[in-house]
Amino acid sequence: MPEICGIKYKRTSYCFRPDFSSELLMESLELRPGATLLDMGSGTGVIGIYAAKRGARVLAVDISSEAVDQTRLNSGKNSVELRVRKGDLFSDVKGRFDMVAFNAPFTRLTVRNLEDRRMHDRTGASRIGIVSRFLSRLSKHLNGSGVGYLVLSSRGPVTIFERIASRSHLKWSICREYDRSDETVYVVRLTPRSGAAGARRTPPLP
Repeated sequence: MPEICGIKYKRTSYCFRPDFSSELLMESLELRPGATLLDMGSGTGVIGIYAAKRGARVLAVDISSEAVDQTRLNSGKNSVELRVRKGDLFSDVKGRFDMVAFNAPFTRLTVRNLEDRRMHDRTGASRIGIVSRFLSRLSKHLNGSGVGYLVLSSRGPVTIFERIASRSHLKWSICREYDRSDETVYVVRLTPRSGAAGARRTPPLP
């Protein structure tokens, strides 16, 4: 059975295979026992499992029933308990969290600066749209001192995403990066600006 950062996992062909971007994200998390984490687009569940092994309370969400099943299966194989739910981004998520982690599906642009639709999965959903919706709603699900983490590729519309984050009352900073031959992969750290919707702390795990 494959492992990443000490996490054993199985996957179906639909679930993203954990790779260096998963490791970058896991190493970026500012984990502490009792912290609450939302693992967005959980896939195999390795991000949430990694956090749970370090004492975090985790809610894992994915739009795919297959991914939800894999997250449950892999959490059991790693002897941790996650709350797992099927949902489209924040559509069925209530409350606010100390951390929200999203290893988003990479968006890449064509030479004409258009979204490369060859990278779409079988749902056909726009990956730019997915990341944009995530950013526009993130501040409503972060505690006042909460942190969001988002994995992006330099071959995607990073400046557009940064503008969306700013309009959504989020501070944007790069906390990790990894250079490849054809791109740089970033972990973006996102925190609520003063007066953002997540300023009050509310129970995070309904």
